[in-house]
Amino acid sequence: MRCPGCQLAGRKDDACTHMTCTKCSTEWCYVCGLDVESCDKEAPRVGGRVNDIYLHNRDWEMNEKRCPMYLTQILEVDLHWLGENWEENATNEDFEDDEKCLDYLHRFRTIKLLQQVLKKIGKSAFISTFVEFDGIRNCGYTYAEVVSTCTDQLIDRREFLENRGIRVDDDTNGGMAFEEVAQGAALDENVNTDALLIDNIDAFEQRLVDEAVQRSEETAAEDDQLRQALATSAEELDSNP
Repeated sequence: MRCPGCQLAGRKDDACTHMTCTKCSTEWCYVCGLDVESCDKEAPRVGGRVNDIYLHNRDWEMNEKRCPMYLTQILEVDLHWLGENWEENATNEDFEDDEKCLDYLHRFRTIKLLQQVLKKIGKSAFISTFVEFDGIRNCGYTYAEVVSTCTDQLIDRREFLENRGIRVDDDTNGGMAFEEVAQGAALDENVNTDALLIDNIDAFEQRLVDEAVQRSEETAAEDDQLRQALATSAEELDSNP
């Protein structure tokens, strides 16, 4: 994550989500990435400090513009932060782990950034980046994973609010973070066909990417062999004047 003041990159430790940049002293929230002046806050008490980052944590469970002080607090609201096997992990009393939640947050933000790039440069150019650039190809996420992961909402508060008698509009996005859109749609009998079509398209495009990457790697290996052969020939010429 980068400091919103000077863009210095850093990673939080296992303490709270409050960050203070070592370079420019900007106070900011690691969850939303906003500085203390820009983030949503509760009104301070009379005589209190206006830009108090702790005010950004008040009533975060009820206010989607605010963030918790600790990542593990999100588990009280959204169990998807327990990871892929969240249903199994939810029964494990010892699972509460800041590092797991941090991995979830980083995965969400990385995929969201890749989706923004996809939207900006188009599908064809985006697929090409997986072939041409090792950094993107080895990012840990497949093309199909990038296009099918929902990143509309970081924290899903819907069930938490409904359980407390607060009505949530039907149009409210549930924030199914990291659940594939195709899988979610397959549960709706009205869109079964579309879901299967999306899934098939993603699988086909992923296969194209994999095949292109394999060809690229084979070509690189052949180039290495050729360079080694040329280097060996040059050494033999030098040793036999």
